[in-house]
Amino acid sequence: MDSRAYHHEYDTAPCMIEGELVDGGRDWAFHINGAAKGYWSDGSDTRYFGCTADACDSLVLVPHIGMDP
Repeated sequence: MDSRAYHHEYDTAPCMIEGELVDGGRDWAFHINGAAKGYWSDGSDTRYFGCTADACDSLVLVPHIGMDP
């Protein structure tokens, strides 16, 4: 997803899990928000993720409800 969708279509919970990972030989910092969204950043590239599936609801504090009409 793009940055706009990440910030405008998903709510934000007051908690986040952060860490580091390696994918494809690149070092990434990851951030997973309790509102069914997260992102990876390597300092020059950012990949945004979000989950709209019903199966994600039991894994997050704030299920995706859709912020755009």
